[in-house]
Amino acid sequence: MRFILIALTFPVFLFSQIQPERLADFHVTQNRNEVKFQPVLPPLIQRAGAPPAFYDHYWEFGDGDFSFDETPAHVYPKEGIYEVYYLATGKYDNGKAPRSRKKRTSAPAPPRGAVAALNDVLPKKRASLGMKAVRNPRAEEEFVCILSYANQNPVTQSGKLFLFFNERSQTTSHFDFIESRSHYGEEEIAEPLASLGPPCPSGWAGLDIPTNLYELLLPDRFPEVALADLNHKYRRVKAWQFDGMEPGETRNLFISLQATESMVKDTQAIISISGLYISDDQRIVEQYDLELEIVSSHDPNYIAVSQRRMGFRRVHRKTLSYKVHFQNVGEGPASRVQITCTIPGGLSPESLQILDMQPHCPFCPEGETMQSCLDTTLSEDRIVFTFRNIYLPGTRQNGIADKDSTKGFIKYRLSPKRKIKKQHFSARADIIFDNNPPIHTNRAPTRFKPGLSLAPMFGRAVFPNGTGTDHWQAGFAVAPYKPHRLFWQGEVWAGQTAQTTTTDLFTNDTTWFRPIIDAAGHVIDARYDSTAIIDRVQTLQSTRYTLVPLQLRYNLSAFISIGAAGQLHVERRKVTTDETLNSSVRVFDLATGAPLAQYSNNYPSESYTSSDSKWYWQPSVFADVHLGSVRIGPAGGLRAVLPLKPAAQPWLLAFVYWKF
Repeated sequence: MRFILIALTFPVFLFSQIQPERLADFHVTQNRNEVKFQPVLPPLIQRAGAPPAFYDHYWEFGDGDFSFDETPAHVYPKEGIYEVYYLATGKYDNGKAPRSRKKRTSAPAPPRGAVAALNDVLPKKRASLGMKAVRNPRAEEEFVCILSYANQNPVTQSGKLFLFFNERSQTTSHFDFIESRSHYGEEEIAEPLASLGPPCPSGWAGLDIPTNLYELLLPDRFPEVALADLNHKYRRVKAWQFDGMEPGETRNLFISLQATESMVKDTQAIISISGLYISDDQRIVEQYDLELEIVSSHDPNYIAVSQRRMGFRRVHRKTLSYKVHFQNVGEGPASRVQITCTIPGGLSPESLQILDMQPHCPFCPEGETMQSCLDTTLSEDRIVFTFRNIYLPGTRQNGIADKDSTKGFIKYRLSPKRKIKKQHFSARADIIFDNNPPIHTNRAPTRFKPGLSLAPMFGRAVFPNGTGTDHWQAGFAVAPYKPHRLFWQGEVWAGQTAQTTTTDLFTNDTTWFRPIIDAAGHVIDARYDSTAIIDRVQTLQSTRYTLVPLQLRYNLSAFISIGAAGQLHVERRKVTTDETLNSSVRVFDLATGAPLAQYSNNYPSESYTSSDSKWYWQPSVFADVHLGSVRIGPAGGLRAVLPLKPAAQPWLLAFVYWKF
């Protein structure tokens, strides 16, 4: 009955896990000189216990401009056909993100004399390069990056734009390149890291009297150095050539990447991509690093960590950075935002360093204050950050078009404790806007890599009942580095017993009678006595090998460990035999008994050597206890071994080792 019930319900469960793909679309209408866009989106799937779900919107109008408005109205620079790109992202939504949509649309001529300002993502007014992620990367979703670049100099510029992605420090690649959408004639370069051409002159060298300060400009670092540094950090690079950018002109390049399926393993990790601007005269070399947080959902309130997986060796020299993002999705502004972050047990509260924040404000003074400030309260297991007297608009507040103004973050760093345990841990945050109920974020976990520890071992095998030969053994063990409790360990041992020598002496005497005819023709009755002496020396040499493929161990503390496993004992027995043969024949006159020396003979010695090897195997089980620095360092152990073959007797192994 249970089997039938499972068979009937499993297809329903499977169907519930496979969500159909959702598609985004939009309508286009013209109103005189404007083109208006209206999204058509599938229903949101509300996440239980979360604030109301909503969509974020992103538009590329096909002329190099973009917008984050829900229903934008755009004036095109000239009449024509443009390809519009639209991407929607559900917040607090349990469904898959809708696929992006492209649609060609016609645009009317603009009003006479109308010049629309181009939106950009430059970080400051005089910057030459800026980047912005349309949304955080999520496994198997399209990721869009806006790259804005500008000519802030008095001469027309040509040059190259580079995008570096997939950090080498990560075990897997996070992005695949989909496409770039260019609107100013940018052309993709087949070999991005090829020669940049001749460098610019140094200062006044090779110049006539300079006509402007730009002719004296030198970059902060050489282009080759910048490219080499980024190529060392990232696996992938794409590049584009641009030309004819006038002074004061700003352009946008739109890039789509596909987040890989393997990205899900690094959810809540902080990664980065980098852009690089190099002018053809190599006077402008500007880099922009864009920090990204891999997410499992596009919730606006979340926490991320710099390392999802980290090695435990030299852990005290490492640090972890956390970044908590928050967004006011209410109908009015918030003046106080409180973020309570848990501190994982292995990290030190005293090591707290605040790295960055948004909105940026000073630390609060003692006592009451009316100025905007950040208050920090620290305890053993949590940090409370409180932004006081700020103005953080709500996304549903009237007159708020810039969604970035509704967002903020706090970024901080913690170091491991001196006696940190090798245990996985995680952090999370609770966010309170004014007096509203707290919003619980996801968890940002960090797992330690197993690492590898090698341990040379040396011991003495003892057979209490005299059933074997006591002997020394040497070997090595392989185990995870500095495990906390339960772990697996493998071992290989080799030993050799003392040589065993056996000496035997065999004598063989034979007598027979036969007449002899001497030189004069007389017949002499003779007796022949033959003696053969064989000296045989046999040497037995045993070489023993022990393989422990998988041993289960448990550290009771830093100084006591117990374990048990099965092992295979293989023995090679080599027997070497050396034989020496000495033989002689004595002849005697049978009548008188007198020796007949002329007919006697002593033969030369003959030596023979032979060897034979045989292999024997024997499975066994054992249990042992280790005392000392059992996680890392010197320790010793005593092991009781029970052979599984009939009539075989147990034996002991006492040993010492040092784990590195």
